[in-house]
Amino acid sequence: MRTPSHSPHRPTPRYGIGLLLALATFASHALTPITELSFSPSNAIVLGTTNALVKPSNVGTDDLSNAPGVVTLDTLNLPSSVRLLALHKATDASYFVLDQAYSIGGVLAGPRRVLRFDGANYSIAFDAAGYSVPDGVRIDALGMVNNTDFLLSFDDTVSLPGGLVANAEDLLRFKVDTSTFVSHFKGVNLGIPAGVNLQDVHFFDHNRQVLLTLDQAVTVGGTHYKASDVIEVNPVTNTWELALSPSARDARWRSDGSETDLVALSARTLQRVLDIDANGFFAAGYDGVIAARYLFGFGGSSLAAAVATLPAATRTTPGDLDTYMALIRPFLDVDADGLYDAATDGALIIRYLNGLRGAALVNGVVGANARRNTAQIEWYLSELVR
Repeated sequence: MRTPSHSPHRPTPRYGIGLLLALATFASHALTPITELSFSPSNAIVLGTTNALVKPSNVGTDDLSNAPGVVTLDTLNLPSSVRLLALHKATDASYFVLDQAYSIGGVLAGPRRVLRFDGANYSIAFDAAGYSVPDGVRIDALGMVNNTDFLLSFDDTVSLPGGLVANAEDLLRFKVDTSTFVSHFKGVNLGIPAGVNLQDVHFFDHNRQVLLTLDQAVTVGGTHYKASDVIEVNPVTNTWELALSPSARDARWRSDGSETDLVALSARTLQRVLDIDANGFFAAGYDGVIAARYLFGFGGSSLAAAVATLPAATRTTPGDLDTYMALIRPFLDVDADGLYDAATDGALIIRYLNGLRGAALVNGVVGANARRNTAQIEWYLSELVR
């Protein structure tokens, strides 16, 4: 049975108390729960209960526990003389852009290059110079779709191959399979005021929402957003929500009398999504079956019965399971065809949890309008068990 692709009313999530308080206090209007935020500020700033000194050359990560949270530093081995312009943290690597030419690990970084760091080695992941982006124009926003395609914005108007013209408030998608640019959204259509620069973005693959930060304070729809605020936008409905206010978490974002900009950002949402019974591991015969039953339209006791004998299960009552399944519903369109289908998405989940990969994972169970290929489906499912 196929169910419509609209999102149902979302009940109160069942998180740990620290995370619940953080989400309720600082991201109460966000459409997507954020469980971790990585960032780079425009000025050096001391943050968190750890009093971490986060410089413009650093990536700070806030665990979003009770304010002001635990802030840790990720090292990219960058000197204080450079600044991060954009950031994306993937499962196996960090992608970033620097504001100037700089040689690191034998690789030359620069404002037109996306570099990849896997924890040991640096490499060039994308070079805009090869696509008619002139010297002096900088990549200042970076995200990824399906862990393959880049979302990019530039700090000035650029004319790209194929006649595509993009302004500083626009977001582009670079399709790796065809080496072409397409428009992801026009900033003016989204409501970004003229003269405001899109500073960085994060794309959520499961619901296609975009987090963004801007280079100056703006007022949109009667709501005022600061330069440090993380805004969640829906490019389809052109709606804006405050996802996170760092200065509400830690007043030191504005301790110098002005608001420090949040220049680069990357985020994580719910983790270990497919541990449905909350017993600490993933099992096709339990977690996979529950997901498939939910996608078939079952709820209540028909879901609870599947986990009644599972060792160490802590999410077993009909009410708890119904609440959790409604929460994770947006994650269950595994092939990204816009449908929630037990025969496709449910089967993919069960096969993945049974250890199948490659053709054995996808044969006969991918929707006709799927927007993820085999490798992307494997990656996406790996995110649901991370």
